[in-house]
Amino acid sequence: MSTIAICIDESAVPPTTIIKLQRLTGHSLNDIRDRIRQRRPIFEREIFDAQYVEHASKIRAIVDCLDGASIPNRIYELPEGETMETHPHVSQCQIAIEVLKNILDQADLEADRPIL
Repeated sequence: MSTIAICIDESAVPPTTIIKLQRLTGHSLNDIRDRIRQRRPIFEREIFDAQYVEHASKIRAIVDCLDGASIPNRIYELPEGETMETHPHVSQCQIAIEVLKNILDQADLEADRPIL
């Protein structure tokens, strides 16, 4: 199990992107702005749980939104039970977008396999 966290590296995010992120994350507009300003994750959740499909869909939509608006961001894969605030070596957990996509694609394949 792991937690995926997505942070935005830029404080000047267009209002249209903030509105899209609000819809995707369920956070209030003020909360999204505060998270961006404070460099806190706009998304941080354990993804391999009973709601994997929902979480994976949300992660893909957030990444696509940020990519489409050319917003610099950082993605982290944290160990089970850890958060950005509790993990002692967060910088070592940063992953590339390609790695995240591979993790999600592989998990999708595993979810489609019949359990023997």
